Amino acid sequence: MRDPDDMSHLPHDIPGGEDYLVALYRLTEEQGRDITPEDLIHELGADPEETAKVLEDLQYYEYLVLDEGFLELAFPGKWAAEDTISWHAGIAAFLAGVLKLPPQEACRNAARIRNVIRRKAWDGITRYVAEHNLDRNFPETKINFLFPSLVSTVEENGGYLFDLIYLELTEQKTPSVKGISEAYGMSLDATEEEARIMEKRGLLEKIGSDGVLTPTPRGLEMIYENALRHAEITAFLTDALGLDEIEVQSNAWRWKFLMSEEAMQAIRDYLNERGIVAERW
Repeated sequence: MRDPDDMSHLPHDIPGGEDYLVALYRLTEEQGRDITPEDLIHELGADPEETAKVLEDLQYYEYLVLDEGFLELAFPGKWAAEDTISWHAGIAAFLAGVLKLPPQEACRNAARIRNVIRRKAWDGITRYVAEHNLDRNFPETKINFLFPSLVSTVEENGGYLFDLIYLELTEQKTPSVKGISEAYGMSLDATEEEARIMEKRGLLEKIGSDGVLTPTPRGLEMIYENALRHAEITAFLTDALGLDEIEVQSNAWRWKFLMSEEAMQAIRDYLNERGIVAERW
């Protein structure tokens, strides 16, 4: 089983890579040999040019072989596909069993968070699924390009910068490019670049020469919404899996950008039923 804190041997750096490996694995199981790139395009509803690029990358990293127009999984590709299916099924079973999500919604969220779950959280999920004898036979949903989805979702919600602005505000500090860079070990250029993106999107007021970062009303609302989602997921993981503080915080930071609104409402229902109050971090 893979170690989620060691991603060097996995195709995570190839946008959509795991989706293509899983699709090729399933088609091979169903049809045997003679799977073509066109078969994958049809199976995933993917763009032909994007498919060509992904397959080129997967072949370069020796996850698959393309010979005379036909695709075949190499051993690392088969291993990664089976591993992905196993993780997906376990996480979907957990979300459906604990949060009472419908199978399709559980699969949708499992697809979005499976690559950002840390080892202790995965171990906790595995134990929970086994102890409660939860059904792991969930239909695989077609997952289109997980990495772009992750990046765009983080950016849509204010990105890492908004988390840091929130921390500055809770300590009654005035957020600034320089202050955040120095306090959290970020480069000035990276901080300013992200701030300019937020400024263009109308989430930060115009940034002056002093570099002060002032959220607009919409930006401030997003900052506190992110913080509340973080708190809710933290409370849920603490209660359901008994994870320690470091683990729940690390997983909550990842999950809060990716969980659907349906899943977040299910988490709120879970907490309300147990009288658990989620306090912003």
